[in-house]
Amino acid sequence: MSFMPYKLKSTVISASAASLAALVMFSGACEAASSVPDFIPETVLGPGAAPNGVVAVDENAVFVAATATNSSGASVAEVLIFGRVHNSLQQTGTVVLKSGDEAEGMSITPDKTTLVVALENSGVALVNVGDALAGKAEPSIVDQSNGGTISDPGTFGTAVTPDGKYAFIANEFGKITPTSPPGNVGLIALSKQRDGRTTGTAVGFIPVVGSTIADVSISADGQRAYATTEAVNDKNTTLSGTSNAALVSTQCVEDNPQAPTSNGALNVIDVAKAIAGAATPGSTPNVIRSAVLTTIAAACSPVRVQETLDGSSVWLTARGSNELLQFDRAKLTADPDNALLQTVPSNGLAPVGLYLDPVRPNLMITNSDRWNASPTSTTTPPVSQMNLSVFDISGPRAKLVQTLQTGAFPRAIATTDQEKTVFVTNYDDDTVSVFTQQDEGSVAGGAGISPFGFFGAQPQRR
Repeated sequence: MSFMPYKLKSTVISASAASLAALVMFSGACEAASSVPDFIPETVLGPGAAPNGVVAVDENAVFVAATATNSSGASVAEVLIFGRVHNSLQQTGTVVLKSGDEAEGMSITPDKTTLVVALENSGVALVNVGDALAGKAEPSIVDQSNGGTISDPGTFGTAVTPDGKYAFIANEFGKITPTSPPGNVGLIALSKQRDGRTTGTAVGFIPVVGSTIADVSISADGQRAYATTEAVNDKNTTLSGTSNAALVSTQCVEDNPQAPTSNGALNVIDVAKAIAGAATPGSTPNVIRSAVLTTIAAACSPVRVQETLDGSSVWLTARGSNELLQFDRAKLTADPDNALLQTVPSNGLAPVGLYLDPVRPNLMITNSDRWNASPTSTTTPPVSQMNLSVFDISGPRAKLVQTLQTGAFPRAIATTDQEKTVFVTNYDDDTVSVFTQQDEGSVAGGAGISPFGFFGAQPQRR
């Protein structure tokens, strides 16, 4: 079988001053011929609000959770909508979530009807996708303070179960009790109403080992949830994996060399047990203490985590170690002391975002260099310690295959299926980088993917 050469697809994104905009386009080799991408940066466009979460429903509907600043200097949590207009991506709408708050991570329900957006101070905003596209969205907010008893929840990340009935929430700072370490995993019951809109009710809070929860994700089979905690400073806490020097440290340093911390942890949660321990919607949320199956040391400041589509392993970014970690899923519960499969240099500094391609055996991560530890290099094209790095994970050892320049503090990653478009939010310079791989046709069975959940056709499993 022969393959025709592919041409660059050149597209210009236009955006208003209030929008996010930055575009980098690239062409790729044939999907069937190789799992290795070939990306070519094209352009970057102007400033907007500070973006974090991103969900690409399809080629005509891309949603970005962002924090703008109003004329009075106050923050405003928003969802910005981008669509294709005359073959270019343009901002087509804005959904104001809440003034005086910040928009963080975002996911989408499997039926593509509802965005689940983390609000730093308020909990979770539910936004109907159809209403948002029609310019008439009225977000509903689900409290994560347990009626005010959990101060400063710091809601940061969201993930929806494959059946669309529950959302797991990373509350970065919220203390279940005054003496608890900061952070918990919230559980929200989702309910579809007769008009097609989704409502939510807080039904539980799950305490985990360690402090400062940076992420939560759910496996494709819906059986496991994963939560990362950035540090475990309680010397009385027992972790798995501590016999492995690659996973433990008492000298984890990021922004303040004078204040080193201990390693963080990966908490493995049984989804069914969490749901069984939840309160009946309408009653006070339960504290669910029996759902965490195991907690394993996970190097310095583990932040993002995702399981592979075939359920064989779990990847995470260790921001403070400048590494990627891969664990064997089965051993995380059966033999956690020996669950680590490999550590991989991240090809930059302070890796944050993590994305597993739903079709190719590729892993993408964003090196944020958020502490500005390294200046941009003078190579051509310029590639700094702040980048989007692509790894081929088809073999037993992950292999770096591409390094792409991004904006400042690249954070979240999402894709669409048909044109292989990748979106990267750049938090510090208020842009979104867009990368495109164009081939002669779409991949059969391809599907879009939110940061922490699948939607559309089932991706090919590997």
